[in-house]
Amino acid sequence: MFPGYHVADSLLCLFVFFPSMLCYWRGIWDLYGVYLFPDDPLLCDWTTFGLGCGAILGYFYQPAVGHLVQHYGFAGGRRTWKGCVIFVFMTRFAMYVHAVTAMAHWRGVWHLANRYIDAVFDRLTGAIVGLVVCFSSLVALRACHTAIFPPFIVINDLRHDVMVPSTRLQTKVPVP
Repeated sequence: MFPGYHVADSLLCLFVFFPSMLCYWRGIWDLYGVYLFPDDPLLCDWTTFGLGCGAILGYFYQPAVGHLVQHYGFAGGRRTWKGCVIFVFMTRFAMYVHAVTAMAHWRGVWHLANRYIDAVFDRLTGAIVGLVVCFSSLVALRACHTAIFPPFIVINDLRHDVMVPSTRLQTKVPVP
């Protein structure tokens, strides 16, 4: 592959994909604080964490949506224009729902960790303990790659298997 593609890919990641992802995360993160119990931060944190636990449902509905849109809108073995439009809208909607719940989980865990770790340790000790314990867990579970998810892991939305979740144990979700 032409080396210029790697440079272009890296520049897109650094200046388009990663900043866009961060701004999206920040926006949804702040909206949870504005709309979910704004007068009770503890209840907001636990509510976003609970809502975020619903992200696990994506591992069940995403393959079903993927299967539905893969087999809908074909005529004579080729995807129809209507099938392409349905594919784009259905997959983007499912990804958006999953992203909203995943961000709720991230926000809930982050805020609860801040709240409860800060109650036990000073900031420096809490940071070091959290870093050592959590990264050690990632090393032991052979999941260090998870810590570098953005900005250099970009999944193309137009893949035929875009709705197939990637799991640590490579389990297959039954498709109806």
